This record gives sequence, structure tokens and C-alpha cells, in this order.
Amino acid sequence: MSKKLNQSKIMEALDWTYDKAVNGVTGLDTAQDMAEEYL
Repeated sequence: MSKKLNQSKIMEALDWTYDKAVNGVTGLDTAQDMAEEYL
């Protein structure tokens, strides 16, 4: 199995991270909710 990091893998990770930040993770608020609570 290849463990090389390429553009496709980086984009996949960024897409996953963005989705979790926008839509939230089970048990955590979204980035928007946390920002509004902070202000």
C-alpha cells in the first residue's frame, strides 16, 4: 500500500475537514455556532 501524499489525498482531507467545520461533529457545535457563542 502506498503512503505517498499527493494533491488528491490533501484535497480529500481538506474537504472532510471543511465539512466537519461547517456541519459539525457529533457532540460538538459547528464553527459558526462556536463563533456566535464566543462573540
